[in-house]
Amino acid sequence: MVCPILHLHMHKRIERQSDWRIDRRSYSDWLGERASLFPSQLRLDRPNVRSAVFLALLEAQDQPMTYRDIGRCLARKRVTGAPEGVGSVPVMTLRVAVSELSHRLNRAPGFRLKTLKIGREARFQLQLDRARTASFLGVGANAPRLDPQINDPRAIAETLVRDGGGLPFSSLYSTYRAASWWLSISTKTALEKRNYEAGSIKAYGIREHLSQSANHVFFAALAPGEGLGEVSILEQLLRPKYGSPVKVHYWALDTSEILMMSHYQLLTHTFADEISRGDLTITPMTGDLYRIQEYLTSVPVLAQARTRCQSTLVTFLGNCLGNNEGKEWDFFKMVDAAFPRPQPLAILVGVSCERTQDKGEVVPENYTLDPFFTEVPRYLLQDLKLLESRNDRDECIESSEFIFDKSDLQYRALVPGERYSTPNGVCGSVYRFHYSLRHRLALKGGAQSVAKGTPILLYSIIKYDLDSLLRFIKARGFAVKAPPEYPIQRISEGNEEFRYATFAVLR
Repeated sequence: MVCPILHLHMHKRIERQSDWRIDRRSYSDWLGERASLFPSQLRLDRPNVRSAVFLALLEAQDQPMTYRDIGRCLARKRVTGAPEGVGSVPVMTLRVAVSELSHRLNRAPGFRLKTLKIGREARFQLQLDRARTASFLGVGANAPRLDPQINDPRAIAETLVRDGGGLPFSSLYSTYRAASWWLSISTKTALEKRNYEAGSIKAYGIREHLSQSANHVFFAALAPGEGLGEVSILEQLLRPKYGSPVKVHYWALDTSEILMMSHYQLLTHTFADEISRGDLTITPMTGDLYRIQEYLTSVPVLAQARTRCQSTLVTFLGNCLGNNEGKEWDFFKMVDAAFPRPQPLAILVGVSCERTQDKGEVVPENYTLDPFFTEVPRYLLQDLKLLESRNDRDECIESSEFIFDKSDLQYRALVPGERYSTPNGVCGSVYRFHYSLRHRLALKGGAQSVAKGTPILLYSIIKYDLDSLLRFIKARGFAVKAPPEYPIQRISEGNEEFRYATFAVLR
């Protein structure tokens, strides 16, 4: 039996002979921003062999590792601060580190270290209780964080019948069926926009603006939906054809859980290598995009990332700006305040534009009330029964006579365009999608209701006079890069042709 004092003496002597060390910078780069994701008992903020062994086992996921495998992983990550084969961590040191790690994992909820014996060789496997540690999953990435209040069907139903009726701006894609429907009908347009949106980064010099004094960028994607454009932008930051890559903390915030999960899966598959190296950290969330300042301070991983990163990119694509009337200045003011100076900030926005003829006359769009827009109220009424359709005798109407029926003639009528004008001088055309109730709509068991014949506003689309929007932003002290520096995109759908433009707001 070896005396503990003699064991410690031998351990230190072997370390001196091997002349190895833990390289703090390499360890920090490998860890990235994951320290806050794991139980405090692990103390991953301390760069030592035990912590490095944990990261090696985590990276191996379900593959058991020998001491030699662990040592090679540490050398490959340059955590030992020496080329492979020189200054490698001794097996005796790894044994002690594994033993210490096992004791700490016994006190950390959701983890345990499994030891396998194959012949005389020991192999080690990190096991995670996936039900209790969802926020730790994805090497280098956070699991999606879901705000249960953002898609609360009862709150949506109450808002729908309050003050004359209307759906909240954030709820259009809140149900699984609505989000799935959107993914199926938007594929062609999303693919066309993808390369156009990503091309803005080079055309407007955004990467140079962000990385002139920084190698770590905070990327906030607001309402990304399927997020194809954001994925292409990430590729430019992480895998540039020219210049050096930057590290990215990517925060995606959307109101739809299913769209966010779809986007998250695309990210983890596309950037598996960057995530495992710690070059990309992801924080996917569902929430209200007008509460970003609150999230940035209350969610620890976001607060740490904002402090650590040296510049910020915010994207707000797909004409989301034009789906919330009168909120243009609220949006830019909110983003400017959420990411305070002196950090460089770039906001990439995508908007729909008016079409004009040679004489400057606006060409109207032939929109109709697509049944997609009534998917959420139909779900609240027919599936959850949070709403009731009632006749003139105040009797609940049978399901065969429900309103929001997909065969309703209202869906075939053209939606007229109206002039859009704000006190801030932003102009354009607005198309408001109303559904006129064929029966009274009431909250189940509640006193609130909307009268028969009331037009409920489900959605709106603003086609901007782009020059007026850009003048408004410049007047508030921002630098703007916009068409004609980068041309407006033309998207054809059947006999229709839509105009889509991106512009960059730089600070």
